[in-house]
Amino acid sequence: AAAVIGSSHFTVTKSGGLVITGPSLKSIINPGSPEVAASAADMDFKVILPAALPAGTKLETLILFGRDGFALGYNLPGTWRRSHHYMNVVILNPSSLQGTSTSKQRMSLMLGGGTRFITRDHLADTVWRIGHEDVFIQTSVLTPAEAAKIKAAMQKEAAR
Repeated sequence: AAAVIGSSHFTVTKSGGLVITGPSLKSIINPGSPEVAASAADMDFKVILPAALPAGTKLETLILFGRDGFALGYNLPGTWRRSHHYMNVVILNPSSLQGTSTSKQRMSLMLGGGTRFITRDHLADTVWRIGHEDVFIQTSVLTPAEAAKIKAAMQKEAAR
C-alpha cells in the first residue's frame, strides 16, 4: 500500500526542527523575480514576499514545497557577518502545520535549526504571522533593526 499526499505538511519536532512531507520539492538556483512572483502566485494562500531586505542582499535559491510553502535563500551583505551570511526565509500556509500543536507552531523552529537570529548583544525570535502566512527566518546574523524593518514592510504589504 502507498500513501498519496495531495498537499505538503510541516511538523515541528521536539528539538525544534521542521519536517516537510509533500508530493513535490523543487529547487531553483539563482531564481529571477519573475520565477519568484509566479511561484508565490501559484501557492494555495496569499503570499507576502520578504521586503526591505538589507541593501546588497542577493537571492540565491528558491525551494518549493508543493503549493503550501517555499523557502527563499539569501546571501546577506557585509563582511562582519562572516560565516553567518546566509539566510533562509520559509513562508508557509499556516494550515499546513497539521499535527503540530498551536504552541509548537509558534515556537522557534526551522529546517535543521532554530529560528532565532544571533546578534552581538542577544538572541531574538524571527517567527512571524504576516497576513495569511507564517514566516520563519533561519539562524543568521540579522540585526534586530534589519528584522524589524523586514517585518514592518511585510505587514504593510499584507494590510493592502
